[in-house]
Amino acid sequence: LLSSAYRAADIMERFKYINLAGQYELYGNPSLKPERSVFAEYGFDLESGNFDFGLSLFANFINDYIAEKAESATLRRLENIETARILGAELQASALLPHDLKLSGSLSYLWGKDGANDQPLPGIAPWNARITLAYLPANGFRAELKHEHTAPQTRTPAGVAHSKRADITSVTLGYVREGRVTHDVSLSVTNIFDQERANYLANERGYTIWEPGLAASLNYTVKF
Repeated sequence: LLSSAYRAADIMERFKYINLAGQYELYGNPSLKPERSVFAEYGFDLESGNFDFGLSLFANFINDYIAEKAESATLRRLENIETARILGAELQASALLPHDLKLSGSLSYLWGKDGANDQPLPGIAPWNARITLAYLPANGFRAELKHEHTAPQTRTPAGVAHSKRADITSVTLGYVREGRVTHDVSLSVTNIFDQERANYLANERGYTIWEPGLAASLNYTVKF
């Protein structure tokens, strides 16, 4: 896939003013130039018996990328980054094992650079990996164990804080009876070790937004 895009700054990006809870002030910029980008992606998928594999590689080359820039410890303004490069990869694989077991996993990675100032881009998520082992018979008792690892983000531009790593384990137990009417009852427990975590890309008015800790849900689904 090869494509090109053009994006003009919207009215908020041009004229907004936000006081981020006393942490700093964020200003728009009426002089923003439009972004222009070229995007390339290559995808590869393989299915062989009980095994699936997929790989996607992509690159985004952006001129006049619109992003926040720190002018001081208490002031940020939207500015054009003359040349920005974002490279990434996504990988996923799954395998059907004997005794109705399924093993699956995924990995995603992003890398961004401000070419004009030779520093990392802001707003680039750290790499993330998931692995899941599930017992999935057509009918009867089911179970799933999932672990997600989010790496710390230490490649940040000046004035942007680093993030911590997170390891979240979740388990789901359920019972399924298929037929003309299918009944599915399950109990899911997420973040079973109650680890403190935050989404690197989620923040609000200068405060870190924490993701849920230990949580449970009981679900009942009927299909007909």
